[in-house]
This record gives sequence, C-alpha cells and structure tokens, in this order.
Amino acid sequence: MTSEGTVVNFRDGYCNLFSPRDTYALKSKDDGGYSLTVTGLLGMGETFDVNVQDDDHITLTHGSTELQLERAG
Repeated sequence: MTSEGTVVNFRDGYCNLFSPRDTYALKSKDDGGYSLTVTGLLGMGETFDVNVQDDDHITLTHGSTELQLERAG
C-alpha cells in the first residue's frame, strides 16, 4: 500500500495505490456516496469508501485503514 508522501496517479483506468499498475473502478452508491475498488497486479485488492471533502481532498477508508489524498500541483 502507498505510504505518506507518495504521489498516487489515477489515469487511463490505472492507478498506483498498491503497485505501479493497479486497475480501479469508481462507482456511485445508493446513498449518494462513492466506492473505489482497486486491484493490484498480483490480484490483491480492496474496496474503499470515498469521502470527498472538497475539490482537492478525498479520504479513502476500508475498515480501520484510512488514506487521505490531496491533489498535487
């Protein structure tokens, strides 16, 4: 899993959350929120709840794991 200070890219259906070339799917949930499913190169993966705080900050949560992402640049 990514560590603090890592730049995470979401581009062309791929991201680098677990490994350099993960696939991901962002879906709307019935409650108006979003879920993000990420699958790594070795088949491991997780589904995160997505909390959009503003245009530059989102939080991904799965159980006790929480990732805070901030737009770079």
